[in-house]
Amino acid sequence: MRYKSKRSQACDISEEVREIVWERDNHRCIICGNPHAAPDSHYIRRSRGGLGIEQNITTMCGSCHYDFDHTTQRKILKVLVAAHLERHYPGFPDKLRIYDKNRDERFEIIGNLYIPGKKYVEEFDEPAEPPFYLRDINTGKPWKK
Repeated sequence: MRYKSKRSQACDISEEVREIVWERDNHRCIICGNPHAAPDSHYIRRSRGGLGIEQNITTMCGSCHYDFDHTTQRKILKVLVAAHLERHYPGFPDKLRIYDKNRDERFEIIGNLYIPGKKYVEEFDEPAEPPFYLRDINTGKPWKK
């Protein structure tokens, strides 16, 4: 078996994420509506550290995916993709779509919440409250018990 770096593994799209995105995008390309599509397009490119999480993956047909990745239409298509993701994950910041080797130790996503990880809590008695701390990923609103 070939070695893959942690970053490469983090950017891969799992079967679970593919299924979630396929359902979320109604089994078709989010740009043109073509049913001959696949949930394998990174909003933030893999080459830029774009994670293989549902908040960064969309369903596109081959033609739209090519245009999104390789043509001057990318700027226009990126606005459409960003709007699509914002509808499903309001307020989800782009920085959480990008691989950060230190983030796994400080924070984790549990259900719809992005919360401090065990190491982060151990380091600080009262963790600082970044804007995404204890916010519902789907609504962007602060989480309440």
